[in-house]
Amino acid sequence: MKLYQSEEVFSRTSLGDEKDHDVFVIISYTCPNCGNELLFREKDFRRHALNKTTKYGDLLPEIEMGLSNSFLEFECPGCKIKTRVYYGVYYGDKFPRTYIDVVMTE
Repeated sequence: MKLYQSEEVFSRTSLGDEKDHDVFVIISYTCPNCGNELLFREKDFRRHALNKTTKYGDLLPEIEMGLSNSFLEFECPGCKIKTRVYYGVYYGDKFPRTYIDVVMTE
């Protein structure tokens, strides 16, 4: 298991602070293992908000990560490494804000 700070692998780590909230931001993720780039939309994180169901529990242990209240799991299409992204979605403002915290790979 390896941990990466979100700034190491994501092009942005904060979503929802745009002036035009009808525009959904696309951010890129670069696999730290093979360098393959994946694109995520803001709605991908919102769709999995408050998710606590893991499909990689046998490979990636669950950990408590600060203010993170959600995680998103996927397999890199390049090297097939299992990945979990810990993030938080907060609804205290007029629009939801998402903060990507840390990335865990097998």
